[in-house]
Amino acid sequence: EDIADAALTYFFAPATYRQQPQLVEQHRQMLIAQQNVEGMFAAARAVFARDDISARLAAINAPTLVLAGKADLATSATESELIASRLANAQLAILEQASHLLILEKPEAVRQIIGEFLNQIAAVAAVQ
Repeated sequence: EDIADAALTYFFAPATYRQQPQLVEQHRQMLIAQQNVEGMFAAARAVFARDDISARLAAINAPTLVLAGKADLATSATESELIASRLANAQLAILEQASHLLILEKPEAVRQIIGEFLNQIAAVAAVQ
C-alpha cells in the first residue's frame, strides 16, 4: 500500500485522476491486493535495465502504429516520436490527457485510432 499511489502516477494522467477517480482507485486496490512488492520492483528494474534497441528500429518495414499518451512518464511523447521517426512505415498518435495505460483511460479513442490504422492497412493490401 505504501507504494501504490506513487506507482499509479506512472500509469494514469492527472486528468484521469480528476475525470475517472474510480478507475484509478480500482487499479490502486488491485496493486495493493497483489501484496508482491518484491515482484513489482523486480519488474520495474527489468524495464529500466532492458537493452536499447532503437538503432534496430530502421529494420522494421511493416506498417506500425506508435500510440502514446502525452502525459506518460514512463515513455514520453518525445520518446514515442523518436520511435516513430526511426520506423520506415510508422504512424504516430499521441493522446492528450492519457498516460501509460491509455487503453484504459481512453478506450474509445484507442479503438478508433487502431481501427483507422487497420482499415488503412486493409485498403493498401486490397490495392496490391
